[in-house]
Amino acid sequence: MDITDEAAVLSIFKASPYSEVRQQALELIKDPAVIAEAAQQDSSLTVREYAIGRLDDRVLLESIAANDSSQGVRQVAKERLKEL
Repeated sequence: MDITDEAAVLSIFKASPYSEVRQQALELIKDPAVIAEAAQQDSSLTVREYAIGRLDDRVLLESIAANDSSQGVRQVAKERLKEL
């Protein structure tokens, strides 16, 4: 099944208990606010790291790099900052 309706994808992203499904949904989401929220709050480190790779907001990336509870997520944010 190919889902391209962003509202449907967003619904799947918010409702799924599976990190793999959330990441796949996040790949289709274009809303920067949703991506930022995922980067900061998703329960899965993998989803947070993926979302960070899509961020362009230096202030938000600096905050994540300094404050995230996961060293790995902080490192991904630092690497993303170097790319910008």
